[in-house]
Amino acid sequence: MLTGTVVGSGVASSPDRAMVASYTMVVPAKTTANLAEMAKEGLRWREQVKSLYAQVPRPVADRARFAEETLALATDNLRMGIPTTIVAQAQNDRILGVILFDTLMSGPRVGSGVLKLLAIEPVLLAGTPGKQQLRGIGTALTAATSRQFLAKGVSTVVISPLDEEAKRFWIGRGAELCGESTLLCVTGRDKVERLIGNCEITPCSPADGDCVLCGAPGATDGYRLPGVRR
Repeated sequence: MLTGTVVGSGVASSPDRAMVASYTMVVPAKTTANLAEMAKEGLRWREQVKSLYAQVPRPVADRARFAEETLALATDNLRMGIPTTIVAQAQNDRILGVILFDTLMSGPRVGSGVLKLLAIEPVLLAGTPGKQQLRGIGTALTAATSRQFLAKGVSTVVISPLDEEAKRFWIGRGAELCGESTLLCVTGRDKVERLIGNCEITPCSPADGDCVLCGAPGATDGYRLPGVRR
């Protein structure tokens, strides 16, 4: 299990609720053990990508490749001692997702937070075969990062979406166009807080089967979705 600063926990389920995973969100410390764990998971993600290229449409395979490259970059950042990564790790040490963030130190938006890259384990992505998809990990990682920003007094978050699907994801969470053709912004403390509010912090069981729970450290510890096989 990765060691470092725990910044949240979560529970995600598949659309049909046949799968559920609880996980911890952590800013990993630069240790030999953590680097080895992330490199090992990177290889596992890479093997998934190789398999997916023979099974899924090219856009899905390309998103899977992007995910694998994002985890590799997060590992490189950790090796260089850059602590702006949050990893969602399941209880069995499986890495389910990763987000890279930073604070702009120059330019017209100096002092703004930036959500740089967000990636989910390749086999969990929408469009992959089987019923392994899990909903809500990206939302939970976004909420955990937003807490980091607010704690530092950051009230504007800048996002450069990867593609139209990513753009829809962020707009659905309150981001708006902010000048450049592809750049999105979440401006104002209240709107940044809404990124956190996208997570349910009480038990939920919506009719369509999706259920996302995430919260501050310990908020979802021990919680299990009722009637879901583990």
